[in-house]
Amino acid sequence: MLKKNRSRAEYERRRIALFAGAFRPPHINHFNTVFDLSKRSDIDEVVVIITNRCRGIPGTTKTLPPNVAQKIWDIYLGDLPKARVELAKKSAVKHALGFFDRVNANDTLLFCIGDSDGRFNKVETLSKKTGIAASVIRGTNNIVPIRATDLRKLLAQGVAGKKAFMASLPEFLNEVQRTEVWSECRNGMKETREIAMENVRKLIEKENFEKIQSIVVAKRNKVDEVFRVHLKSGENLFVKYANDTVKAARFSKPQGSKPRKRLKAEIVAIKSIRTSNIRDIDIPRVKFFDKGTRTLILTEVCPGGKSLLSHLKTGVFDCDIAKRVSDFLAQCHATVKPIEPLWDDREADLEHWETMLEMGTSKIKVSELPDKTLRDLETLRHKSRNETRICLINLNFLPKNIILDNGKIGVIDFELSSGVGDPAFDIGGFLGHYIFWAIVTSTKIESRDTVAAALTKYSMVMEKFWFDMQPRVVGFAGASILKGVAEKREITGQIKNRLITTGIRLLSSVRRNSVDPISWLTQAHLYGE
Repeated sequence: MLKKNRSRAEYERRRIALFAGAFRPPHINHFNTVFDLSKRSDIDEVVVIITNRCRGIPGTTKTLPPNVAQKIWDIYLGDLPKARVELAKKSAVKHALGFFDRVNANDTLLFCIGDSDGRFNKVETLSKKTGIAASVIRGTNNIVPIRATDLRKLLAQGVAGKKAFMASLPEFLNEVQRTEVWSECRNGMKETREIAMENVRKLIEKENFEKIQSIVVAKRNKVDEVFRVHLKSGENLFVKYANDTVKAARFSKPQGSKPRKRLKAEIVAIKSIRTSNIRDIDIPRVKFFDKGTRTLILTEVCPGGKSLLSHLKTGVFDCDIAKRVSDFLAQCHATVKPIEPLWDDREADLEHWETMLEMGTSKIKVSELPDKTLRDLETLRHKSRNETRICLINLNFLPKNIILDNGKIGVIDFELSSGVGDPAFDIGGFLGHYIFWAIVTSTKIESRDTVAAALTKYSMVMEKFWFDMQPRVVGFAGASILKGVAEKREITGQIKNRLITTGIRLLSSVRRNSVDPISWLTQAHLYGE
């Protein structure tokens, strides 16, 4: 007998299909899946769940926010009363799995997936834990071989992509509706920075920081810019925001949108350095981290200072700065042990390190390189992999990330760091930048003395590791120079040729079992004498 105080809905046996995704924008295959689910007599309700994260428009700095997908689904579902849309506060998958806590015990959940989709591998476990019947089902077979990414590419083409875009929409739409979908997408495109900046402002206000005076982009030419927030008190905060970025297939991929796990890597790296109490060099403090929105707020280092890169570009080489920076790097390598893996686990740290190593060796694109040099790059990569060990490796220790201000030195940007790697990668690459700019600015004696001072200081701290590292340090300096040539297209003529010759010469050190780095990296002819 039914208890009178229970509602009728508690005794109904509903079968609810959940279709989660970004849908930026939803196309014919998406609609057909929802249509077929809605027509099934054994399904009572279809819920389309839209992720709250944006999707970038290829070839642009713009993105499609979630509300665009929601508006288009509203157009599609007008004649499907069993189907409705929900916008996830976080990821669409987490939102869908949250239905285990929302439905009644008699209900059944059906999680709809595409081919080779492992997003719902927790369904069986959650079903056993909650007692709620659930299964994973496959969506409708694709009629048109199209992906939402392809449609975003067409959006980027403007009028030239309109016809192909509209042909990928559901068949039942008339011309007016197709045009409406096209217009919603084109008009809904927003600059990534605008969305991120607004969300950063909301978070800071929510957490009761001081009043914001201004928010500006601190680092341009990036899809996911770093923001400088100036507070009423005069303090500057730097904010890294990764909530709206696409989760990379390889979280170690350093190009494109920021994988969200890179912020965790930076937090652990900073914590490891601070725990080791390395003095003399200033590094950011973690002011606040919001896990829900993947927003990291850091303090400013050396307020008002300029980067070491700006000094090198003008031919200013300071031995004291080089020694202090090299000492900091050596202490990170020799004394700082990661408190925990910077990524998911040690295996993930290793994967990230090997990705960065490949980019710093095998992925260098300079057309003038002879086959022998390409083999030297491969040898360097192989030897470095064999010398991988547990320690804090920066992997992005560049002059642009070293800030100078009236004798004070600060180091920023630890988000590419790893808990495993080869220290030679960091120190060799760092000194390669010194040599690069010494050649470009025709600064000879001062730059050579600076490189020698940096090597001497670094080797004193790394004494027990130093002998075996030496050929690789010289090799990575050469690789760093060649990578600089590949990235700085404005450098041409004799200077470019001298840089390439220098990089090739230094790389040849990897064929030797031992070298004297100071001798190799301060040879007069490398600097044009």
